[in-house]
Amino acid sequence: MSRAPFLPAVGIVLWLLSHSAGAWDTELRIGVGATYSDNINQAPRGEQESELVLQVIPGFSMSRSGAQLSLNLNYSAQGALYTDDSDRNTVLHRLGSRANAELLDDLLFIDADANYSQRLLTSRPDLGADPVGREGDFSDVLTYRISPYLTPRWGEYLSAEIRYEHRAVEYRDDASLDSRSDRFAYRIDSGTATPRLSWALRYDRDDVDFDDDSTARFESYSGLLSVNITEQVSVFGELGRDRNRFTQVGQTSQPSGTLWRTGVTWVPSTRTQVEGFYADRYFGSFFGGSLRHRFRHSTWAFDYQEEPSNIARLAGELGDPSMFDDLQPPVLDADGNPIITDQEFPELTTEAFVRRRGTLAVQGQRSKVGWRVRAFQERREFEFSQRDEEVLGAGVGLNYRFAPRTQLTFDHDQLRTDNQAQPDSERSHRTRLGVQYTVGPRTSLSTNYQFLKSDGIDGVREPYEENRVNLLLNSRF
Repeated sequence: MSRAPFLPAVGIVLWLLSHSAGAWDTELRIGVGATYSDNINQAPRGEQESELVLQVIPGFSMSRSGAQLSLNLNYSAQGALYTDDSDRNTVLHRLGSRANAELLDDLLFIDADANYSQRLLTSRPDLGADPVGREGDFSDVLTYRISPYLTPRWGEYLSAEIRYEHRAVEYRDDASLDSRSDRFAYRIDSGTATPRLSWALRYDRDDVDFDDDSTARFESYSGLLSVNITEQVSVFGELGRDRNRFTQVGQTSQPSGTLWRTGVTWVPSTRTQVEGFYADRYFGSFFGGSLRHRFRHSTWAFDYQEEPSNIARLAGELGDPSMFDDLQPPVLDADGNPIITDQEFPELTTEAFVRRRGTLAVQGQRSKVGWRVRAFQERREFEFSQRDEEVLGAGVGLNYRFAPRTQLTFDHDQLRTDNQAQPDSERSHRTRLGVQYTVGPRTSLSTNYQFLKSDGIDGVREPYEENRVNLLLNSRF
């Protein structure tokens, strides 16, 4: 896989590093662990193979925040030594990095980010899919993005954002999935001069080229008008048009049509925001909306949206990959939005699809007890083929600090995937019970037991069960 297109992103990051001043926050870390599995290959009953995998996980992070420059870099490697099958010994790498620089005061900015991780290539995802057990089903994936943008303002009357974005996705083991994307977007918003009435004009065009000669153009423009009925309630209407063009294997589709949306926004306090709307686009009509609410001890988030997409656009939404030594990735990001995980990534195809997704996420902490609840449903209707997918997932998690340095953790997750081309559903379950002990200010010891069960897919993958025990000593300095 060629790395030449990655050079512009590397050059920008190096330029930002060379022009950065001020203190850096740096952290080194090292993890040492072991994993025992009674079915490392996740094979059907009677074909199981047990394995002890020894692991060394070094890593580091660097960050800097300032008025004109912010940088974050997080890297981790996982060296895996298989005691019974040394041919499987491997080193996996993960990198998450992002930067933002202000080049001209309050006018010209640039975003850049690059990620390197592993993604499932074969079959449908299940909760047991990971590189330690099924390395051959995964590929290293490099994604990067460079995006300069302007934010001109005209006093209290107008503000705007004009943005160009170049993205790339490269798969080490399947070059046909590699893609390059160029996006141009602008938005003009009314200012604060008329507080009861606001408006916006929007244009967005995203051209995606895959290495298998498939292409996709997502283009839309619209105008939005919003009226504040009271300080807490506003109504809005949006009118515009979709103009798309998709090609794949000699087939061409140009799904276009009027788009409109009307709804209500309610913001009773700084802790609560609710939005509901009814919309119509070329693929049909639907109700959508979002909810954000912060209780004293918990945060709630709900979203439902329908939109056209493909795997190149989704790759940009995944965010930084979780590191190998992350014990419990958060359910919500810093803005209270649900986080997408690889278990929800669709089967890899360069075909465009309509994505219909609803997500509910709750997390909270009170005294010694923390909890999480998450559920989602996503349907993907493909443009050319009859391989429509539906994915449903739900999970709960609890943690209880029963001693000053010791925490008990429990979580249970379920995932079901359906594909119209393969009528059988696949269901997988994962249950984990663990203990985390803080040895010192920067050292922790964790152990957990994990049970996995997958019903498999008839003719594709046999059902399997797996028991795992994990042990990890992690130190940061």
